[in-house]
Amino acid sequence: MTVVGASLSGVGVTAQPVVVPARGGGCDRAGVGVTARGLVVAAPRRWPDGGGRCVVVGGGRQHAGMTALLDVLLAPPRCLGCAEPGRPWCARCAASVRGTPIRRQLGMPVLAVHRFDGPLRRAIIAWKEEARADARLLVQVWLSAALGPLLEALPDAPVVPIPSSPAAERRRGARPLVALLARVCPERLQPDLLQAAGARADQAGLDRAERARNMAGAFRWAGSAGPAPIVVDDILTTGATMHAAAVTLRAAGVTDAVGLALAWRPAGTLLHVGPAS
Repeated sequence: MTVVGASLSGVGVTAQPVVVPARGGGCDRAGVGVTARGLVVAAPRRWPDGGGRCVVVGGGRQHAGMTALLDVLLAPPRCLGCAEPGRPWCARCAASVRGTPIRRQLGMPVLAVHRFDGPLRRAIIAWKEEARADARLLVQVWLSAALGPLLEALPDAPVVPIPSSPAAERRRGARPLVALLARVCPERLQPDLLQAAGARADQAGLDRAERARNMAGAFRWAGSAGPAPIVVDDILTTGATMHAAAVTLRAAGVTDAVGLALAWRPAGTLLHVGPAS
């Protein structure tokens, strides 16, 4: 057999594709399916010697994984919001995403634009935790629409993302919010002005009091005293993260900062606090 193609180990199939005789390999007509030799991922065609061939991946005990791969390769796209087949984002889910902004004073004025539930919630999770490219495009559109008015109103303000916890960054292997802002406003993005200061737990699963304790002293400011930044986070839950950022900025002499969150979590008990001390 002649080995062809690249390794598919990155998608869970360890075998290399091989070229086999079409009929001898169980592939005697156009189509794609699982045969006794493995997963057929290309239809047979005529080769220079006049014989038929088809590309087959693996075989035997790998059939379960191959069938899953086949489903991914051939299945129609499913909506990120409701999982209905047909398209990556259906009209019904698109219509459900309407801005429901809230404003909070969390040591600085903070605007959170969308309620974090329903199809929007599922799309944000697919972008942030699963690194889905189709989800990223959706979230990019929403973030651009939310951030645009602030960029116009504050033309000198740098855009400063809330840094992920070291644990979250290790888990994801990336900084999804920084990467997204680099697409939305590359000329204004300053990703390293607000930095994580030491270890802290991931905020996921913590209650209001635990979040406040976890975020105490969580950041340090690596910039100058001005101009004041637009501090951006993806989800506002209790407000502890934004408040910790405001405290850090105030301690560094940075005043008049504003905060923006793409979404706010309904289950979060939002902190109502005054100016950062």
